[in-house]
Amino acid sequence: MPVKVLAVGDPAVYGYVDPQLGIIESFQQRSGISVEFEVLPWEQYGDRLFAVAAERKPAYDIVMIAGHLWLAQFVNAGYLEPLDDYGALNTEEFDAKDIHPAIASEMRYKGSSWLVPSFTDGHIVYADSATSELLSRAELQDPRRYVDLAQRLSKTELPHLAPVVMKVAPSEIFLDWLPYLYSFGGECFGPSGEPLFAEDAGHEALEYYLRLTAFLSKKHAPYGNEQVAAALRNGEAAFGLSWGGQAGVIVSEEHANNEYFVYETPQYPWNVTWSFGVLSASSNKHDAVELLAYLGSREVDCHIGVYAGSPVRKSTYRDAALRKRCPWFTAQEQLLERARRLPHLPKLGSLITPLYAELSRAFRGECTASEALITAREAVEQELAATG
Repeated sequence: MPVKVLAVGDPAVYGYVDPQLGIIESFQQRSGISVEFEVLPWEQYGDRLFAVAAERKPAYDIVMIAGHLWLAQFVNAGYLEPLDDYGALNTEEFDAKDIHPAIASEMRYKGSSWLVPSFTDGHIVYADSATSELLSRAELQDPRRYVDLAQRLSKTELPHLAPVVMKVAPSEIFLDWLPYLYSFGGECFGPSGEPLFAEDAGHEALEYYLRLTAFLSKKHAPYGNEQVAAALRNGEAAFGLSWGGQAGVIVSEEHANNEYFVYETPQYPWNVTWSFGVLSASSNKHDAVELLAYLGSREVDCHIGVYAGSPVRKSTYRDAALRKRCPWFTAQEQLLERARRLPHLPKLGSLITPLYAELSRAFRGECTASEALITAREAVEQELAATG
């Protein structure tokens, strides 16, 4: 019986099925366990994931979970198998203590471990090194300075289509805004989900964020992951926030060798760890955990760490050859140390949904920043009241 995996279509994940890396093929040859690895585009993944997780006899054994964003919901619904007692994840070879402690803590909820990490997605600043005399490292770390930086760059003769690129696509805008909210002294939610984003700091942060969008190039619309990665990779934007898990796509080997980019971590980045979990209703749990132990191994982390840019093991970050090939590793490590998570909440996905919608309306000019945040706050309060 094959182990069936449902995975999200992120650059990191395509590394698992890249025939040049041979990750799945190697596991099958070593273990004798057959694997079916299906990757769905992000826009299709969520609906399919939640439908599969609720099935009495699920079509997959392993699914990918967006770390703390979904973990509480999946555990409280009884969808995931606790992993603490599986031998394959407790061996010296697997070496669970080698997983970065910030990542390992995200895999736990209610005293148990539920997930094996794949890669992280958190905020890193990528800046064209040609701007290094114009943009200081301290300024790149502080989103409150980005309007000034964009104005300064707009007055130069540097060959960029735009001084900055931003992820203001409807599926990205909320998480893109979080470092600005935090930098202005705001918080998103309280420990029980109470909305805090519509206080004074939130209004100031969103008004500032919308001012910055005036410096975008229409060529980079609709400002999603692919467009932002391409704008940075092709030198069309001088700087921008993107995911650490996109570094392997943004930074070519030529870029690395020629020190094309400067990498910084925002003062208050957000981060999530995309991870593998075993469905509690799976009839093939033992083989599924054997596969997880391999996918989470040092060997595979080195491959995915370069392919995507955001490894999960301390030993991968310490590898001198990998650090040379991946010059963003220092910023990535700082990200893991600084990152601020949203609270573990069973309905977190439902609570953040109105923020995507309302921030997008404000970006399109359909409402003011204050109107967007107030409407989102009311929607969150209604959701909390409906779910008790």
